[in-house]
Amino acid sequence: MFPNANHWCSKTQWDHSKISNIREKIAYHSSLLNFVMDSGKLQLVEKEGTLFPGIDVKFFDGHTPGQMIPFINSEGKTFVYMSDMIPTSANIQVVWLAAYDLFPVTAMEEKENFLNETVEKNYILFFEHDYYTECVKAGKEEKGYYVEESGNLAKFIQS
Repeated sequence: MFPNANHWCSKTQWDHSKISNIREKIAYHSSLLNFVMDSGKLQLVEKEGTLFPGIDVKFFDGHTPGQMIPFINSEGKTFVYMSDMIPTSANIQVVWLAAYDLFPVTAMEEKENFLNETVEKNYILFFEHDYYTECVKAGKEEKGYYVEESGNLAKFIQS
């Protein structure tokens, strides 16, 4: 579909994709992954930091080792593409994890640290898996984290 597209993956995640087990076998399609690698269009990222001007990446290990999360900085706002780290707005609470997270305790620790940073820095979280909610800003209260504001991506870009 996009023959000139380049693909970026953390080296840790790439290495992990080669480990087949009953739980993850269905998620990693080795023939497709090897095709992308052999095409020369796959770049393996070994360190957190700036991938491109305005796009930084951080690694998280609770869902799967080396999951790379992009932080997109534009016009004074930071949009974070949540992928499987926080798959839906319903998963904002620290202990509300997806059943497919490989290391749940690590996922909760990473998520709590990330959400503290999110509230402090006013990040806009952008969800891949949420059918109803594209983006949220999170808040924190005594009982934990909550969706403070929600809407579509256009709303948050324009605000």
